Amino acid sequence: MPLTPKQAAFCAEYIIDLDATKAAIRAGYSERTAGQQGYNLLQREDVKADVQRLMTERAERTKVTADEVINELAAIMRAKVSDTLSWGTRPVTLKVGIAPIDLPYVDAIDSADLSPETLAAVSEVSLSDKGAFKIKMHDKVAAIDKLMRHLGLYERDNEQKADALSELIAAAQGTGLRIGPNGPTNGQPQPPAEEAGS
Repeated sequence: MPLTPKQAAFCAEYIIDLDATKAAIRAGYSERTAGQQGYNLLQREDVKADVQRLMTERAERTKVTADEVINELAAIMRAKVSDTLSWGTRPVTLKVGIAPIDLPYVDAIDSADLSPETLAAVSEVSLSDKGAFKIKMHDKVAAIDKLMRHLGLYERDNEQKADALSELIAAAQGTGLRIGPNGPTNGQPQPPAEEAGS
């Protein structure tokens, strides 16, 4: 059965930013239920297939590979402002015969000396009419967020936090017992929460 126009619109919107909630809203679903609708749509095999088809078509049109995108995001993540600027203090003589004093400075590193990865991480460079130099880097936090989503690290991180929390609770209780969904586990593996009650 073909997708409805609204489902097809969701697929087209989803590949823009891979945000199911926003895609559902842009496709015309209610803002109140967009999160659940987006999740439900992504569970459907026909929707997954259409999303994959659209992503493949886009990759063929743009000739951009997933590796290229990941490398660009990784360059933004790894870049440091110190790759583009140096700063500190240096002695400056303000008046002949008076000892120099240390004053702050900021020097830009010549763009010809920057690596391609660092150049990729630079978003904006400007020089004001008063001579103020400004360099802006791409958003590192956004790049990390996108990489973590792509690599599935949020899911793994949530599992690690749950394990760490149960260990912290056990330590706070003064025992070496791990806490499972049904109480202390004495270090024994426990079934998933949904099976624990059966």
